[in-house]
Amino acid sequence: LKAFRLPVGEPQARKLVENFRAALKPPLDLDWKPSSSALYDALWRPFEDEIKSKRVCVMPSGALHLVPFAALWDGQKCLGRNRVFSYCPSLAVFACKRQKEARWNRGVYGWADPAMLDGTPRLPFAREEVRLLAQLFPKTQIFLDSTADRESVKTVASEAGLLHFACHAEFHEGQPLASCLRLAQKERDPDGRLTAEDVFTLKLDRCELVVLSACQTSLGRLKDADEMTSLARAFMISGSKNVLSSLWRVEDKATCEWMQHFYRHLDEGSVDKSVAQAQLEMMEKYPHPFHWAGFVLNGKCD
Repeated sequence: LKAFRLPVGEPQARKLVENFRAALKPPLDLDWKPSSSALYDALWRPFEDEIKSKRVCVMPSGALHLVPFAALWDGQKCLGRNRVFSYCPSLAVFACKRQKEARWNRGVYGWADPAMLDGTPRLPFAREEVRLLAQLFPKTQIFLDSTADRESVKTVASEAGLLHFACHAEFHEGQPLASCLRLAQKERDPDGRLTAEDVFTLKLDRCELVVLSACQTSLGRLKDADEMTSLARAFMISGSKNVLSSLWRVEDKATCEWMQHFYRHLDEGSVDKSVAQAQLEMMEKYPHPFHWAGFVLNGKCD
């Protein structure tokens, strides 16, 4: 075990993160590289020669929970060009996840484009995401429109190996347990929100992967320097080995393309490498990190 002292303190690191994330918000700053390079110099360059492995698991602290390390710019390329990243909230969680038997349960379930009674815009490209799931995994069960409700989640969650949600989400910084996935609104369930608090009641011990194809599902409130309360964290605590979630507001069409790349590679290989490959392929078409770096894998490298 080696320890390195970063050249910046926590306040300066937080400012560098804020500057970089500002460049990733619409309207997009096309000159995002200086702020990304500044983060690279602070977070990676001091010990880059010590990291020999291509696959890296990041256990972030503080504002670093908000950083997509694959998008850090070394002056010539992004780190994601030659590194595979996953994220884990703590060593304790990492050890627990490693002890679990790796198994790809045959239960694959997808929720997309839930029916909304309150005028919330629909997500037409979300349907394409779950259709691809059904093509790759023949036993996939899909929930669309009014069937994409929270009751269906509670019914099948315990037998799931993969859960995919393509829907709207809400992030509540002041009340992180109220952060939620917006599922179908019905007369008998006019709210339809699957909150982080609801997720804690699910039993996901057989689940290999939860995909939260929605906005800001990695964001939450820091309880202390290391613990982030978020939707993604709730799914991990409930037992899922890996959770793919978003660091900012993602766009419907680009997200659909990203997921198509991801799942085609997932059918052939590991989760973390499939994320990295999806990023590389999206990077070729959309060079700005806003389009390809928003989704991060919480869990462990297989």
